Amino acid sequence: MKWNILNNAQIETPLSWQQVPQGARYCSLIQQYLTKHFAQISGDYCLKLGALSGEVAYYPCDQQIIVSEKIPQNLTALSQCPHIDIVKAQATALPFIDECFSACLLAHGLHFTADPHQVLRETTRTLNQDGILFLSLFNPLSLFSLKQHLPFGTNKLPFYPYFATRIVDWLSLLNFDLLDQQCLSLQGKLHYFGEMMIIVAQKRTLPMTLNPQTSSFSPVLNPANAFRQAAKAERLIKNNSLK
Repeated sequence: MKWNILNNAQIETPLSWQQVPQGARYCSLIQQYLTKHFAQISGDYCLKLGALSGEVAYYPCDQQIIVSEKIPQNLTALSQCPHIDIVKAQATALPFIDECFSACLLAHGLHFTADPHQVLRETTRTLNQDGILFLSLFNPLSLFSLKQHLPFGTNKLPFYPYFATRIVDWLSLLNFDLLDQQCLSLQGKLHYFGEMMIIVAQKRTLPMTLNPQTSSFSPVLNPANAFRQAAKAERLIKNNSLK
């Protein structure tokens, strides 16, 4: 689905939830959801992509690293905490080794990048085996999103809209398993037309199951075929012994 992004208005990444209409409520809702449903997540390092992610007070790991292209004052204040580090970098080229994070929070970040595929690829690269990705988005079917794409009105927030099914397809191609997917209203209730979507996915440890119709190993892995081959070999041995 293609949208006219406010007549090609420039897409700028918000550096604080205060720059987002009702942003404080979005931030609080993300925090409440993660704390309630995924409080058991633990690990050494958590990656928070973007200033919006950095402001979400959720600590699933011992140490968290906030990555942002710009370091506004609100992030500088967070860096005073002993378990928080701030790194100035682009989400499309993360300066980290492979598989170094146990979890990643991407709060509405895909809406403000021209290359969402690369952001997800970099996120996948830096997540360790069984790492968890928490991703939040504006619901394109909500009244808020529809208002942003009308030619009239004020308080506009230009962003690239995405349906959850599209994001889930991308994550599936990157070998993620979907753990949860919900639409939430700002009142914290499940609602198909709620303002926000939450997607939680886990990086697969093993590749997808082999297709027996296309795999060159299928004759070996097929039990029925193995029994037939064994019976055939046994008959040949008996015939040779009779001779």
